[in-house]
Amino acid sequence: MSAGVLLRELWQSWRASLRRPGFVLLAGLTLALGVGFSSAFINLGMALDLPINAVQPKQLVVLSPDRGEWYSPVHERNYHLLQDLPGMASIGAVSSAQRDVNFGAGGQPILASETRASRGYLATLGAHMIQGRYFSAEEDRPRGPPAVILAYRFWRAHFDGEHVVGRSVLINGHSMPVVGVLGPHFQTLGPSVDLVKPLQLDPARGETSNLIPVARLLAGASPMQLAAAATARVRAAADAGDAKAQHVSYRAVPLDALSSPPRLLALMVLLNAGLLLVLASNLSNLMLARAQQRRQGLALRAALGAPSGRLLVGAWSEGLLVVLMGCMAGVAVGAWASHAVQAMLDAQSQEAPVLGPWTHVLPIVVVVAIAVVLLSTTAASWRSRRISSALQALHGAAGAGPDRDASRSSRLLLVVQTALAAALVGIGLLLAAAALHAGNAPRGYDVRDAYQFHLVLPASQFPNDANRLQLMQGVIERLRGIPGVQVAGASNLRWFNDSAWFGVKFQDGRSTTVQAHWFGGDYPQALRVDTLQGRSMRGRGDTGEPLVWVSETFARHFLRGAPVGQRLQLYGPGPQPAGFTVAGVVRDTFTADDPHAPAVWIPQARGAIAAVPWLQLSSLYFVVRMHPGHALSATEVATAVKGLAPGLAIGALRPLSTGTPYVIGSLRLFARLVLMLGVATLALAAIGLFAVTSVASSARLREFGVRLALGASPSRLMVLVLRGALLRTLVGLLLGSMLAVLLGLMARAFLFGLGATWVHPWSLVLTWGVLLVTGLLAALPPALRAARTLPTVTLNESAQ
Repeated sequence: MSAGVLLRELWQSWRASLRRPGFVLLAGLTLALGVGFSSAFINLGMALDLPINAVQPKQLVVLSPDRGEWYSPVHERNYHLLQDLPGMASIGAVSSAQRDVNFGAGGQPILASETRASRGYLATLGAHMIQGRYFSAEEDRPRGPPAVILAYRFWRAHFDGEHVVGRSVLINGHSMPVVGVLGPHFQTLGPSVDLVKPLQLDPARGETSNLIPVARLLAGASPMQLAAAATARVRAAADAGDAKAQHVSYRAVPLDALSSPPRLLALMVLLNAGLLLVLASNLSNLMLARAQQRRQGLALRAALGAPSGRLLVGAWSEGLLVVLMGCMAGVAVGAWASHAVQAMLDAQSQEAPVLGPWTHVLPIVVVVAIAVVLLSTTAASWRSRRISSALQALHGAAGAGPDRDASRSSRLLLVVQTALAAALVGIGLLLAAAALHAGNAPRGYDVRDAYQFHLVLPASQFPNDANRLQLMQGVIERLRGIPGVQVAGASNLRWFNDSAWFGVKFQDGRSTTVQAHWFGGDYPQALRVDTLQGRSMRGRGDTGEPLVWVSETFARHFLRGAPVGQRLQLYGPGPQPAGFTVAGVVRDTFTADDPHAPAVWIPQARGAIAAVPWLQLSSLYFVVRMHPGHALSATEVATAVKGLAPGLAIGALRPLSTGTPYVIGSLRLFARLVLMLGVATLALAAIGLFAVTSVASSARLREFGVRLALGASPSRLMVLVLRGALLRTLVGLLLGSMLAVLLGLMARAFLFGLGATWVHPWSLVLTWGVLLVTGLLAALPPALRAARTLPTVTLNESAQ
């Protein structure tokens, strides 16, 4: 076929399609929705699975004691034993302990998160630097010169991309030079951080116990070989009398296996595959429908001797037009969807992954779309090209009704689309129902009119607990003096998602692990945590008596008889447990993952602080309850703090009503994402139902004319068309609902630990209602067109 003939076929096909653009617009809209939403969600999956920015990441492994977890931190002494192992090119370590610090660069101090990493860690990764360099060997030695490297997002947010290497910044009051800026995709094995400082391990002290060693394998070495070498060396040291070494097995876990949440990523891949499958089946349906509409024309050209290639060129050219229009519209849909997904992530957490340019993944979806369009177009056109049916079609025999094989294929594809749409919408509604149930469940506290902020207390300014308690009491007194303040208190943990777990021993020898809430001032009253038995917690922060209050669940499960007055011991990292007297029972509070975890409340008391030095008062979280109608401003808080500690930054002043337990926030986020994907799938399924119903009703025009001539009413014809469409919708709904329940329960059980008890029938009823209404609306236009059929037209021999 010459280039001139090819161009002429292309031009004629496009001109005919644009004269009657209904099919092109419908198929283009299908492609736009599929391309746009798939690009956004593939981008999200890539962000979740984004590997740590490293050179040859497949050669990187994390060395960890095999204790049944992904990885366990390593003690400093054991880390030194792991140097120069056979099969290892290099090794470095990063601390798993991250903390907030007061950061200043000439203006008002702010809070930033920092971690510590060795020079070998950055070199082993081959971490990309936007500016500057890694730490020097001198900077990474014990008591070496100060240095800090900025994370990319922090640098962009607070320095606006300026050159900062050589500039000095203040971290907890100490001046430190900036030696580098990390690339945009650098990660630690944990939450993202703003600052990285040298690890500066001191073999003489050997106190650090939270190291994560990362090693680079030599060519030809395997993780199993490296793990065996690490195990042998550590056990040999233990046999030689090294007190820190342990008889444990080591394992070498590939780094890329730890840099993404595999369950969440697997679900996102599964859901996005469902959307792509709906897109493929919808496009195939549309192409089959188009081929049936053009069947007689294609058969005529085949009967007159047109070669197969020329027939396919016409169909391919129309498919190319669909791809062009769909992808152009898909750019706008993808931009909106990516923006919406990023906004959902940012609203959930400041440490949410940053999506890359979504246009980078657009070619993946476009290639899939082009392949589907070409394959479905070729298959549909080839079916209509068959010479054996061409002459029959010219005489009306084959043109009188639909291609039965094509109709069966269309109906099957339609059921698949409906089932997948029902599954995605159903999963989203099930998760939304679980989030709504969890969000409305009694939490045991009241966050209305309450505000929270926190201070980080550097050891250089506050070297002991006495200094920290003095500052806490002074800030609370100043907060009480702000107009509109009811009560104020403080704790060493952030309300909602921070938790500390301590061991408890009872007088009868039993022991367990519970949550512990340390508090000062009127912290329980600020949260309105009710005392159910015993003495009130109000004003108990100034006593020297070691008292403790326990939660309902704690008292019910562990304290037999009257709980008030019983003795128990708390123990943590310290060498000796601390004895307390139960002074009362308070209501359960749902803050972290477990809504009914047993908990103890420890007031700020001189005896308690002396008994439990492991309470960690390096940060103080203040809660202030305002009178209704009053708001707490950052200026008022800054004034209260500045008079006592002018160098401290005020962290995250906000109403407590804007916060939520992490498990509920994660559930809400995932429900929104799945619902967003479900709506896109629902729209695709509606388009497919409309196309199939339209083609099926058009192919039965002569039958409708006969029915009308024999006395059938237009309403009966409309019901006839709607019945067939809704029957196929119901079959898909039944299959999709079962899939939705199965996947929804798996998602909640594996991702959020909420189990299968929060299944609400109304979510499935709502799914059926949404799908049935959508199916009815999609089938209504073809049904109305069938009802308006004129017998004088359809009984004509030429009617099609």
